[in-house]
Amino acid sequence: MKAQLLTLLLIILGLSVPCVGQMRTKLYIQSPVRITDSKLYYKVSPKKKGKEVEFASIEVGRASMGDAYLYQGPKVLELYREANEESKPLARVKLFEGECMVVLFPVVYEGKKRMISQAINVGGSSPSFGERLLFNLTGEDVGVEVSPTLPLQRGAKGNVRVKCAAGGSVLVPRPTNTPGDWAPMPLVIGVKKGKRWEEFSQGRWFDTPDLRHFVFLYKDGRRNRAHVFTVSQQKPMERQEMVGGNP
Repeated sequence: MKAQLLTLLLIILGLSVPCVGQMRTKLYIQSPVRITDSKLYYKVSPKKKGKEVEFASIEVGRASMGDAYLYQGPKVLELYREANEESKPLARVKLFEGECMVVLFPVVYEGKKRMISQAINVGGSSPSFGERLLFNLTGEDVGVEVSPTLPLQRGAKGNVRVKCAAGGSVLVPRPTNTPGDWAPMPLVIGVKKGKRWEEFSQGRWFDTPDLRHFVFLYKDGRRNRAHVFTVSQQKPMERQEMVGGNP
């Protein structure tokens, strides 16, 4: 009875009702590589006898999250390079309800190029703005050490140090003693080889209190090289109240 009342309310409000096996979510598609025309396609509804498959397009972003795409479709998203039901999907991934980001990574596996996909729920409060949430897709345990100031001094007091198991994720908190906004923060990333830790990446992050970041570590499969891909989201602008003037 409650479901019937909800359906009736949606119809009165002029909103569409999801079909069985479908869902609604705010969706972001990101990739470290440029996708042709910066868009991909998905099937709006499953194929039915005597009817053509209907496709919709979605923009693919790079390192910055723009406006969310209001997605309504199958719970398992299949992405295609073109709106052609005969073509094979580029990626297939199960979505999260609420607010979801799908990241597409190019790899070479057994001599063939392909895409791997990772869906994460970005509707929660973690990471907070100024923090980073790291996802380890390398297949090996990794460790990260971040210094609040230049140069990087390994093991120094005030450094942020975290470890992340293969296939896991970990929050990298914002260092508390940086010189100020956008100050450079040198870091090193190491991978665990047996009982030893080997350094595979050095770089710099920046202290960004108005941004939150999703950091992905993955390997390309060709030379067994590890890559770092970061997607950032801007803090929503707060409404400015007018005082003593026209709105």
